[in-house]
Amino acid sequence: MFADEDDNSKPSTDENNTVSQSSSDAIYGTEGGALQNDYVYDESSGYYYSSSLGYYYDPNTGLYCSAASGQWYSFNEETSTYEEVEKAASNVN
Repeated sequence: MFADEDDNSKPSTDENNTVSQSSSDAIYGTEGGALQNDYVYDESSGYYYSSSLGYYYDPNTGLYCSAASGQWYSFNEETSTYEEVEKAASNVN
């Protein structure tokens, strides 16, 4: 969707360490170096992008998007898993 990447897998909890972190901590990191990643703001898309993970992050919705597939995911804190987000139904007749 946003870049030419071949990885279509869901974001890994181990890779981005967002299991017990807030959305802002997932982007900016935490004090003491406990969480380090490479999410940077991408002005062309309006999202934060991690080149190492190949995912975009939307801080307004808290959703992650695979750059390769364009699939959006939400993080379920109760199960510590990522879940695919269904596309919204169109009301066009």
